[in-house]
Amino acid sequence: MTITAKFNSKCPICGKQIHAGSKVNWEPGQKAKCVSCTESAGTPAQSNNNTGLVITKHGLIYRAHYNGKFLDELDFTDTPQHFMREAVADWKKDLYKMIKKVS
Repeated sequence: MTITAKFNSKCPICGKQIHAGSKVNWEPGQKAKCVSCTESAGTPAQSNNNTGLVITKHGLIYRAHYNGKFLDELDFTDTPQHFMREAVADWKKDLYKMIKKVS
């Protein structure tokens, strides 16, 4: 649900500063997220609840978060469409390697 932020905070998806008084999306038990992350194409492209990995897509930019913390970003702005599928698959393998190192 969209509400007015009561406190300054940081968006757990993009890391941008959220200022008290600005509009945010919030659900009970979760951290407030900036409206641009939740209303854009920034909805989860893939979520694996077993590992805590969430991948969101913002246009041609993919962002990975692990247990609510930013992990990595993949930008396809200048990438030909036919390379994207293989690149995302390789990136996901690298993400799981990063998670193993962090865990």
